[in-house]
Amino acid sequence: MVGLEFVRESEAWPDRNRWFAEVDEIYTADFNLSANRHRSRNRAKVERRDSLEILHELRTMETEILQEIDGLAEAVRTALPE
Repeated sequence: MVGLEFVRESEAWPDRNRWFAEVDEIYTADFNLSANRHRSRNRAKVERRDSLEILHELRTMETEILQEIDGLAEAVRTALPE
């Protein structure tokens, strides 16, 4: 493309959620900017935690937080003059 200079340095790019595509690649793809069409594919298997396990962990944390809030509320109640 005239007037544009593009350097592909995707390996040096700090954010792996972004990628580069040449103008010619986008033009050839009929201006389809779909991520699956332009980003390099990483076939590494990703290990994911069980959703129910995560929800249980969140529920446990929430219970602990609510207990702390109750303790703080009790401390404020006892510290206030009647």
